[in-house]
Amino acid sequence: MNWVDDCVAIGNLVDANNVDMLRKENIDLIIDVRTAFDFDFSEMSHTLICERATKITILLAALSSLKAKVLVHCLEGIDRTPFIVMLYIAQKNSMTFKDAYELVKQKNPATRFHWNWVEDYEDFLLDSKK
Repeated sequence: MNWVDDCVAIGNLVDANNVDMLRKENIDLIIDVRTAFDFDFSEMSHTLICERATKITILLAALSSLKAKVLVHCLEGIDRTPFIVMLYIAQKNSMTFKDAYELVKQKNPATRFHWNWVEDYEDFLLDSKK
């Protein structure tokens, strides 16, 4: 588990099931981002993924404003979770996605990033403003 800011940590399924560590880290809530993504991305609408990612990002921002300590996780914590946390960091700190990614990567070095996900999300944001 790696803290990205004072309220949000990136983890994996093992972390989410480690009750002793969750207590030690004072985790208030756990968000499993696998709910936003099907395991077969090709079968899932990019719009649906982006809509769900937006909802999780808004939820993280609200929880952060309440000073809740949140563990965000997926199975391994290297793809989907850093992507969601990057969206949250970008929104919270008015950062570009690239700068937010660099921060997330620094805090969670195992991060693998998919720029096509960012491009899809940017397209979704543009479409939603029309």
